[in-house]
Amino acid sequence: MNRKRKGIRFEWQVKNEYEDDGWVVIRQSASRFPDLVALKPDRILFIECCCNKYEVKKKKLALRRWMKKNNFQKPLFQGKVEVKGG
Repeated sequence: MNRKRKGIRFEWQVKNEYEDDGWVVIRQSASRFPDLVALKPDRILFIECCCNKYEVKKKKLALRRWMKKNNFQKPLFQGKVEVKGG
């Protein structure tokens, strides 16, 4: 399985897990940032998914910068390791 297909499959897996937990999840198309936006009446999560362990650090830093630039807190990174908080 190629990397792109693996990444898309992982994004859908994460999306389904959040939906099963009662979240409304929007998946960005065309590799936009962040990959997923999960919504509940009192919370919004911006989720970046990563299957490649070598890209985890780079994507985590990019997500934190994006969140800070847009005045959001507590980014959630979904990958080999889940990191909550900032």
